[in-house]
Amino acid sequence: MAKVMRELSSRSFFLFLMTLFSLTLLSGCEFSFILHKDIFLAQKYLDERKFASAAAVFEDLLKKSIEKDTRVKVLYQLGDIYYLYLNRPRMAVKKYEEILNSGEVFWQIQALERMAEIEFQYLRNYSDAIKHYQTLSEFNPKLKNYDFYQLQIANSMVEISQEEKATKLYEQLANDKDSSYKGEALYYLGRLYFRSAKWKKSLTTWQDYLKCDQQTKERTTEVKFYMANTHEMLNQLTEAYSLYYSLLDSYPNIELVKTRLKSVYARRVARKR
Repeated sequence: MAKVMRELSSRSFFLFLMTLFSLTLLSGCEFSFILHKDIFLAQKYLDERKFASAAAVFEDLLKKSIEKDTRVKVLYQLGDIYYLYLNRPRMAVKKYEEILNSGEVFWQIQALERMAEIEFQYLRNYSDAIKHYQTLSEFNPKLKNYDFYQLQIANSMVEISQEEKATKLYEQLANDKDSSYKGEALYYLGRLYFRSAKWKKSLTTWQDYLKCDQQTKERTTEVKFYMANTHEMLNQLTEAYSLYYSLLDSYPNIELVKTRLKSVYARRVARKR
């Protein structure tokens, strides 16, 4: 994932440069020359994978008197360098935060999405992730990624033991037939019920997941294993054995499946005595 993000960032950097150049056409010649020189130098450092040097050039550029629109784009690119290349997520967040006062809605959204992603995936600061995703969810009209924000809010709530609130959000997404995250919500909702020992609810939820058209092969295998385990908890040994058996050719840990099969078989034999 990180490699893909870096490649996307590199491809977008050329467009970023072209945007800056077009902006400078309206500026004085001396300023235009300085800006071009700085940008080309930063690009040279990036091409040479000297990311710290590129960041230093952009930091110096921010100290100069530059157009507001240009400043926002430099801040965003600098945030990406710290985030994607220099492994300095906290510094990246600081740069994205500066964009929030720009008044440009488009760049505010881009910055908030980056900040929420960093807080959730890298810093594991789930309270701040919730705050950023909540802000994104409050834009009017709703943004196209609204359902994703809601899913991430629920995932963050689980991490900070707010299971009841998370359950409500998962249920809302799971009950929305038009949501592109219905399958994700059903998957996580089933896991949440399982963790809470709500066996029957977890089974029903995962059955709904297996019926929806948003499955993935890996998740389907995992769900079936959980379902088999749940049937064991409910003493429904025939169903458990059947599901475990169906996973012999697909579950990553075959030995674990074989162990569960032996255990269930032994319990079935003991029951008949």
